[in-house]
Amino acid sequence: MDVEGGFYNPRLNTGLNVMTYAIKEWGIGNSAEDNMFKDWTFIGVPYCNGDFHAGTNTKEYTALDGSTKTIHYEGYNNYRKLVTKIFDYINDSPEQLLVTGSSAGGFGAAILADDAIELFNNPQDVTVHVDSSLLITEDWHDIMVNEWNSPKAFSDVVTSDNITLDSLVALHSKRGNMKILFDCSVRDYNLSMAQRFFDEGSQKDMPLSIGKAEGDRFQQLLKKMLTDMQEQIPDCGIYIWDEETQKDGHLTVHTATGTKIYFDKRGDNPSIANWLQDAVGGNIKTYGLELLDKSF
Repeated sequence: MDVEGGFYNPRLNTGLNVMTYAIKEWGIGNSAEDNMFKDWTFIGVPYCNGDFHAGTNTKEYTALDGSTKTIHYEGYNNYRKLVTKIFDYINDSPEQLLVTGSSAGGFGAAILADDAIELFNNPQDVTVHVDSSLLITEDWHDIMVNEWNSPKAFSDVVTSDNITLDSLVALHSKRGNMKILFDCSVRDYNLSMAQRFFDEGSQKDMPLSIGKAEGDRFQQLLKKMLTDMQEQIPDCGIYIWDEETQKDGHLTVHTATGTKIYFDKRGDNPSIANWLQDAVGGNIKTYGLELLDKSF
């Protein structure tokens, strides 16, 4: 994981590629002795264009003031080119594969997991882990088809308002032996803010501040998602956690696996690191669901 040189954008250097740096310095990619993944080969796919790594499109938009801007939804193309190029240097048929991502990368992990598994020649021991990736809108299918031009295999399975759940359920249906995991803080600040933006429609700007109402809204959406996830993927693993970042409304931290929080033990529950490591080893557990019914 080279954080010095960036990727294909000359501005994507150490200062901007903060997630790659954090993952290597503190999170899942660090070299701590107690980190199961310290000797694993990592492929980090930078995120830059708003399409959850699932786009193959270039589209021009016109703003209300008449100005135009071209958006390059090239996430899927970039990911495929990166991984296939890296096969010049690493084994393309590993015994174990972990597909994981946080925030936008978590959406990407859910959407791309089946594609990645095929790229790595269908290893038998695969874990897919999504960290903090939940946004609800009835427009997901339309966005994938008409904005991003996502591969049809991705967009066909997204039929509800939950792109993450639909993608994971489709993955489970196709590959029943998958280890599928999801973690999130109970009132995720960033996702609560983005959800309000989604709820209010595209004519509104992202809110400058949020509080209890938005946290309550996200907590209920999270509870519904995980109820549905447990019904449709009975052997999934879930870890819900609480780490306050804003006292007003008790809003909580966004993402864990790229931060120091990853290794923190939580009461009687193991750390998220230990939970993930256990699951990769075949011991899949669920923690923290009681937080979904807690009043804040």
